[in-house]
Amino acid sequence: MGCVTVTYNPVRKKYLMCVTDGGDTASRMNTYLLEADRLDGDWKIIAYLKGVRNADLLREHPLEIHRQ
Repeated sequence: MGCVTVTYNPVRKKYLMCVTDGGDTASRMNTYLLEADRLDGDWKIIAYLKGVRNADLLREHPLEIHRQ
């Protein structure tokens, strides 16, 4: 497992978790986005991004996820 981050989205009233499957910031990796009502779970996968570079994910996807 690579990087794991969690944030709370007050608009959605959900915790959002982003998990990568390893690598560094220049590598392409698989990324999973999950959501839960509580920080301790139950987590549900809401998106799977295959072969995304970490820099691309940080630049493009979080804003789209938070606006949903």
